[in-house]
Amino acid sequence: MSRREWENCRFAVLYVDLDFFKSVNDLHGHDCGDRVLQQAALSIQRVLRRGDVVARLSGDEFAAIIELQSDDDLARVCQRMTQSFQAPVVVDHREFFISASVGVAVYPEHGKTASSLLQNADRAMYTAKLAGRACYRVYSAVDTEQGRYEQRLSEALIASLKTTPEEFSVVYQPQYRLETGKIAGLEVLIRWNHPEFGAVSPGDFVPIAEQRGHIHELTEHLVRCILADLPEAPGSLPEGLCLAINISARQITDNRLDSLLDPLFDRIRSLGWRSEIEITETHLMNLSTRCLNRLRRLGEKGVIIAIDDFGKGYSSLAYLHTLPVQVLKIDRQFIRRLGGKSPDSRIVSAILGIAEALDLEVVAEGIENSGQYTKLRELKCHRGQGFFLARPRPWLALNGAFIDASQ
Repeated sequence: MSRREWENCRFAVLYVDLDFFKSVNDLHGHDCGDRVLQQAALSIQRVLRRGDVVARLSGDEFAAIIELQSDDDLARVCQRMTQSFQAPVVVDHREFFISASVGVAVYPEHGKTASSLLQNADRAMYTAKLAGRACYRVYSAVDTEQGRYEQRLSEALIASLKTTPEEFSVVYQPQYRLETGKIAGLEVLIRWNHPEFGAVSPGDFVPIAEQRGHIHELTEHLVRCILADLPEAPGSLPEGLCLAINISARQITDNRLDSLLDPLFDRIRSLGWRSEIEITETHLMNLSTRCLNRLRRLGEKGVIIAIDDFGKGYSSLAYLHTLPVQVLKIDRQFIRRLGGKSPDSRIVSAILGIAEALDLEVVAEGIENSGQYTKLRELKCHRGQGFFLARPRPWLALNGAFIDASQ
């Protein structure tokens, strides 16, 4: 910095954080995690140029100082940095799918001291994570305000989980057999209504619960709400439906999981229904043998295992063949663009072909119009859900959901 003051040159500080690295350590141990870090460091070094500086700050966080000859330099380096992690990291002949979130602060626009540059690059990195990870963001004061909001939201969530369970509730989104229009099951979605923040999107608070280590408490509220809704005997309910809940991959190694879910599975079984748990594709690809064996044991109990958001990750077909799963849920981004000249129809058709070869059932989520519905029926997709078919509703408002979607 002291040199740049009289040379009138610019440089940038890059703050690089590895996404999903904690699950590697948790599921495979620190020795494996260390080797993944070493491979990640090599990937970062290959992106940088001679004269740039790179250091590992702590854990899975790295920082770099890069010289800027032109405005295009910054975008080029940042794009190469995020793209370098699109391929899997290979350790001990096993593929690990991690990505990098990168924050950028430029001298002197974003700071004139070492601490302010690092701090603002760190804030920009957090903004990149909020944007969905695997991308880069340049520091912005407006984004910093958003970061403060996220911190307040995080603190409020932890307090609510511990002291005000009444703020949490669940709704149920029906799934239908697309060929017949008959109801096939329900997906349970958790809701949080806070006195200050109002109705908070699960896309905002569920990742916070995962990152802060409180996902088990959130799942406890989910199960409590479902058990309060479900009757103990079927009554007039149709038989043979699936009730699906979302489980974080980080919970698979939690010894408390069985005691939490077993009462729920028993209740679902008493209705003549089947239990289904959904795990996102990106996390499922990194599960250890121990975790996969635990999922197999759940399958032996009659629990259906589904891959959620299929298509967003980097599934190896050879690995997919070995997973103890029975259902693929196509990510809504492919459903959104169905129809017309979009290539997504061919992608959905390819996924259905893969599923048929592996004897898996396919669920399309995010069906929002008749064109998508019609196309999915033409492609012979098995199940579907979305606002066009039925919106998520509380249990007491579900009566209409048990009517055929085709009516």
